[in-house]
Amino acid sequence: MISDHFDKIFIINLPKALQRRAAMLFQIGKMNIKNTQFIKAVDGRSIDIGKMKAEGNLLWDDWRKRDLTQGEVGCYLSHVKVWNEIVEHNLEKVLIC
Repeated sequence: MISDHFDKIFIINLPKALQRRAAMLFQIGKMNIKNTQFIKAVDGRSIDIGKMKAEGNLLWDDWRKRDLTQGEVGCYLSHVKVWNEIVEHNLEKVLIC
């Protein structure tokens, strides 16, 4: 079983994405997956990109030669929340969905 291979399985999900959460819960139950934790995703549309840039917290994307989008920043910040959980709980093997 997949959950046997991980200390924790994190599922990043926007709070307003209720159908997606329900679908994930259905699949988790159907596959009898244990040790899952939902993480509240950061909605990129709520981020003040201009403020982040002004404060030096958001850098230019050198690879694509453009500013990051709000969605990309929200995705990144959502993953940072997971990484903080990993460090806080000293987890070694995780799956991030």
